[in-house]
Order: sequence, then C-alpha cells, then structure tokens
Amino acid sequence: LRRVDELDAAIGAWAARHSAAEVQRALEAAEVPHGPIYSIKDIAEDPQYQARDMILRVPHSHFGEVVMPGVLPVLSDTPGKVRWPGPALGEHTEAVLRDDLGLDAAAIARLQAAGVI
Repeated sequence: LRRVDELDAAIGAWAARHSAAEVQRALEAAEVPHGPIYSIKDIAEDPQYQARDMILRVPHSHFGEVVMPGVLPVLSDTPGKVRWPGPALGEHTEAVLRDDLGLDAAAIARLQAAGVI
C-alpha cells in the first residue's frame, strides 16, 4: 500500500497503450482476476443480463416499448417482476392534489387554467 499510487500509475499507463480486448487477453494469460467496466450500452446488450431478466423490454402506452432494469436481486422464493413501466406524466396529479393536499375541483381547475398543471 505504500506504493499504491505508483502501481496504479504504472498499470494505467500500460492499459492506456492497449485495447480493452488486449488488456483482457493479457490478464487472462497471467491468470489475473479481472472484469470489464460496463457502460450502459454494454449492460443493455450483454446476453447474460438479458438471460437473467436484468434488462427488460416493457410495453408502454405512449412509447410502444421501453427498456428498463429488472427486479434485483433475483430471489428464489420471491423473485419479483416488473408489471408495468410506471404512470404516465401527470397521471396522478389530480388525485395527489385532491387526496393529499386537500384541493377541491375548483382549485384544481384554476391551476389547470393557469398552466401550472
């Protein structure tokens, strides 16, 4: 640990001169445990993520289909599932204003007319 900064710099300089595939091959040949750092694109395209339902394609009333994460962790007795992609923008606004904030229909109509909601 006394020379961790020096070691990190040397590894970083070496890795910067090689592609990710070259680095992976070299580490595999040296039997060094390693793994890629995925981008969102990598995650979405990874067959293992898809096979484990970690990336789902869910029907959506406006967009046709949305890509979203599955339920994690996946538990054997209660695995969970995605049943819908969530409410549409503003779908619950009136209910929240009425039920949670106590506004009446006239107050909600005024907010709508003013373009607030």
